[in-house]
Amino acid sequence: MKKLIHLAILTALVAALPLAAADRDFDSMVPDPDHTFGKGLLRGLANISCAIIELPARTTYYSCLYSWNYIPYGLPMGLLDGSNYTVIRIVGGVSDLLFLGSNARNHTLYTLFEIPTMPWDSPWLPTEEERKEIEW
Repeated sequence: MKKLIHLAILTALVAALPLAAADRDFDSMVPDPDHTFGKGLLRGLANISCAIIELPARTTYYSCLYSWNYIPYGLPMGLLDGSNYTVIRIVGGVSDLLFLGSNARNHTLYTLFEIPTMPWDSPWLPTEEERKEIEW
């Protein structure tokens, strides 16, 4: 009985993730006209299979953001942020597969954490404006 209650609570929490993402702002409530179940399933598979590329992407991003002279600072920050992104992508991909791709692009876990929907859209290098904000 205890396991059943824990399973029900876990299912309710996972089911509430798209609702929390949709509640982020009301402009994101507009339905995505290009959304299909197949695209949602492929998005889940892509995020599960390519989640590991977040580690080198975020490490490169932070190393370039803080200049190559500060690699000892950029490396641990990149690994921490990359591992966070990896976990978000895997959990989001699993939820996409569990819900059979029914969540539109703007009602996903990625929207909730404000990361790009696809792993290959994640920035590898900072923009010039971001680099100017962090001047030593």
